[in-house]
Amino acid sequence: DTIKTRMQLPQIKRSALPVLSLATLFKGAGGSLIGQIPYGMLTFGSYEVYKKKLVAKFPETGESRPEGLFLLAAILGDLTGSLWLCPSEVVKQQIQSGLHNDLRSAIRSIAGGKNGLLGFYRGYAGQVSRDVPFRAIQLPTYEIVKREYVKRFGSPESRERGTLKAREATVVGAVAGSISAAITTPLDVIKTRLQTGSMVGSPPAVALRIAREEGLAGLYAGIGPRVVYIGPSCALFFVVYEATKEAMLNRGGSL
Repeated sequence: DTIKTRMQLPQIKRSALPVLSLATLFKGAGGSLIGQIPYGMLTFGSYEVYKKKLVAKFPETGESRPEGLFLLAAILGDLTGSLWLCPSEVVKQQIQSGLHNDLRSAIRSIAGGKNGLLGFYRGYAGQVSRDVPFRAIQLPTYEIVKREYVKRFGSPESRERGTLKAREATVVGAVAGSISAAITTPLDVIKTRLQTGSMVGSPPAVALRIAREEGLAGLYAGIGPRVVYIGPSCALFFVVYEATKEAMLNRGGSL
C-alpha cells in the first residue's frame, strides 16, 4: 500500500520522499488498522443486512436477477463504512506521502488546520468515487462467481447452504478482488492526489488534469502493487467471511 501511494504521487513529490526502508514501508500502518477494521465491520455487516432486507422486499427480483440487489446492497454498505474510513485514509496517506512523521502528529496537524475536523474528510468525494465502484464491482462479482461455482462444482450441502470451503473462497475472493482493484485504479489515483493535497478540485477535474499532464499511464500508476495486495487481501478476507457464515449456520444462526 505504501509503494502504491508513492507511485501515485506526482513526480516532484516522489523525488522528495526518503528512500524506502523497512520503517518507511510500514508508515501509516497504525492509521490503516484504526480505519480498516471498523470499516470492514460496518461495510460488510451492513451489506448483509441491506442484502437480506432487499431480497425480502423484492423477492421476485431476488429470484430472477439478484445481481441488481447485490449491487445496491454493496453501494449502501460502502457508503455506511466510508464515514469511518475517510478520516483514517487521510491520516494514513499523509503519513505515507511524507507530510507527517507519525500518527499523533498527523492527527494533531489535521485537526488543527484551517478546516478543523472537516480536514479529516478531505478528498471524501474522491474516496467515495473510488470505493463505491470498487465495492459495486467486488461484491456482486464475488456473489456471481460464487453462485456459479457452487452450482457447477459444489457439494449438495454447499449448494443448499450457499457457502464455500476455505480453498474455494480463496480463489473466488482473489478473482473478485483482483478484478475490482484493476478496474478502479484510476479512481484510487485521484483519491491519493486529493487526500495528500497533491491536487485540488473535483474528481473529474483531477482526472482530466492527470490525463492531460501525465497521459493515461498516470491514471494507472500503482496498478501492479494495488492488484498484488488487494487480490490476496480479498482472498484472506473471504476465507474468514465464509468460515464465519458457516459457523453461524452450524450454530443455528441466520444470515
